[in-house]
Amino acid sequence: MKSTLLLSLVTLLLSSACATKALATCPTGDKAPVNASVQPASLKGGESANLEVLNMHCGRCTAKVRKALREDFKFEEVKVDLDSKRASLSCPAAQKSCDLGAAIQALNDLGYATKRL
Repeated sequence: MKSTLLLSLVTLLLSSACATKALATCPTGDKAPVNASVQPASLKGGESANLEVLNMHCGRCTAKVRKALREDFKFEEVKVDLDSKRASLSCPAAQKSCDLGAAIQALNDLGYATKRL
């Protein structure tokens, strides 16, 4: 009985997308290196941008990036693609501007090396 329960628990853990490779490699909050030569500007209302977001390894990573861009920085039409390591977003037309530089820095602070494309 104990071995069956243990086997079930191990199987459950190994079947999780983040329990194998991804959990060990997901950013832990360490700051990612920032390319100092890239100085992203703010976006005007209605403008959009594309970002390269490295160090994403699983659905939890993309959810964290999406949440930060949508909820913390109020971007619209946020799309984050794990396979291409890209994100697209737009500044709401009703807003005067959005601070893209602060959003990129926040993602870097979360451990996702991010730059504007």
